[in-house]
Amino acid sequence: MKGMERRAVDTIAENYPITLGELAKILRISYKRAELLIKRLEFQGYVVTEPLPDKVYLRLSNPPKWVDDDTKRAER
Repeated sequence: MKGMERRAVDTIAENYPITLGELAKILRISYKRAELLIKRLEFQGYVVTEPLPDKVYLRLSNPPKWVDDDTKRAER
């Protein structure tokens, strides 16, 4: 997984619920680039999009192992 993909997954995990627009703003990338990034992560099975009429929400469907590890470390 590339650096930007990992940053996106981490951001979604830390800021759920999050929209595609919010993700783009946090990562400081264009909406279109965020859209392509999420499509790639969706294809890989990590992210699920939940489109609404005015927004697209993102959630993790199969988070990579490091996301679970980071969450457990933060709880300690």
